[in-house]
Amino acid sequence: MKKLIIMAIVLTLLTFLLPVMAVWGMSGEDRESDVDVIPENAVEAAGTVTIDSDEDSTSSTNTAKDIDSPLTGKADREIYVSVEIDGRVETMTLQYYLLGVVSAEMPASYPTEALKAQAVAARTYTYSRMLAALAGKNVHDSADVCTNPGHCKAYIDWEQQTDVWEEIGRTDYIDKIADAVMSTDGEVILYDSKPIVAVFHAASGDYTENAKDIWGSDVPYLVSVESPNGADYKKTITISAEEFQEMIYNEYPDALLTGEPSEWFGEIVRTQAGGVESIIVGGVEVTGKEMREIFDLPSTNFDAIPKKNTIVFNTKGYGHCVGMSQYGARALALKGKNYRDILHWYYTDVDIRKLT
Repeated sequence: MKKLIIMAIVLTLLTFLLPVMAVWGMSGEDRESDVDVIPENAVEAAGTVTIDSDEDSTSSTNTAKDIDSPLTGKADREIYVSVEIDGRVETMTLQYYLLGVVSAEMPASYPTEALKAQAVAARTYTYSRMLAALAGKNVHDSADVCTNPGHCKAYIDWEQQTDVWEEIGRTDYIDKIADAVMSTDGEVILYDSKPIVAVFHAASGDYTENAKDIWGSDVPYLVSVESPNGADYKKTITISAEEFQEMIYNEYPDALLTGEPSEWFGEIVRTQAGGVESIIVGGVEVTGKEMREIFDLPSTNFDAIPKKNTIVFNTKGYGHCVGMSQYGARALALKGKNYRDILHWYYTDVDIRKLT
């Protein structure tokens, strides 16, 4: 009887924790692209692409016509992208690259519609970088993109990943990723007839962030929206008061951290989404982004709670929280939304067009 009770408790806990664990298993190195700045050159270069079609942008058969780009009219397997991998440059088809990006950026256990949304976002971002390179405005000397998730997108070699999944008997993961990329072949996200810089992150809080609040520039399609199940991803980080002092002094030697820890903190200014824009620490103003970097916090959405000998950070979300929340995409897919619904949810006033 006791065993049955214990098993029931365990099953109940797993039912509650598995959705959260799906996000907690994602690290910044292999599950999200946490770019520090929007690549303005990519946005500017994307301006060379225009559409003269009045068709309904939500139609699954809609295509973008008369687009001024050498990439238009070609399937993913016909477009080649140069990728900087560990200091060397490899050229591969866009299709092969996207299979590797989606595998690295989103858990294959996520719903198929979420994976499709990820594929379209990744294709759009890559497309904008390739256009920047064609316009001579790329940030890489000899490649369109790199595999540093803090700069472009995470990437894993598709053949290597399929070998891993075959070994553990998860060929269904191979099928799901392949379907996500191939069934959306050529589809990109556009704003004002131009491909967007489709940034995304692992998990937001209750709302995504405005691009302006994180990077200082208004981007009309990257504005704060409610993110389903955003409150699921929470983390508590505790550090000693002594360590907190040392880490602040290393960056802000003029800070004055004396007396009780409760006296160290002053006014907090928050963004529309609830992230910390700035906080007074030891009499100096520190941005939320700087606090995140100093203390390796999951996001800028945090509360700093001083105790007698410790500082406790209660955080929400993971990543810069701008654009599409991958965990939110998962939640929307589980509620029956398709990938276009998901993309329209997170990117404001955009069109989704097929360029092939």
